[in-house]
Amino acid sequence: KLMHQAALLGQALTDSRKFGWEYSQQVRHSWATMTEAIQSHIGSLSWGHRLALREKAVTYVNSFGEFVEHHKVKATNEKGQEVLYTAAKFVIATGERPRYLGIPGDREYCITSDDLFSLPYC
Repeated sequence: KLMHQAALLGQALTDSRKFGWEYSQQVRHSWATMTEAIQSHIGSLSWGHRLALREKAVTYVNSFGEFVEHHKVKATNEKGQEVLYTAAKFVIATGERPRYLGIPGDREYCITSDDLFSLPYC
């Protein structure tokens, strides 16, 4: 969404001349500045969400969750360690990192949305 917004801003600059906007400077785009700004924005959103949860005394657990009973979740972390949590209410964020499909050519000819922001070029 942020890259789309950046593209819209560039197009708006071009279109603005048709509506009387005059500017003499050459307008250029910096891929590095854009990707850094996007990464910073995403990081600040993630940090803000964690902070808001902490302020409300919500325990943040970054694990694979599975309901095993009513009001009980088994959380398995990346090391395979399991912890059981019991609560009246759970907030579940199902977001995931993009991943390759595991088919021939996927890593040679495809790129994930996360990898896109790591490219040193447009």
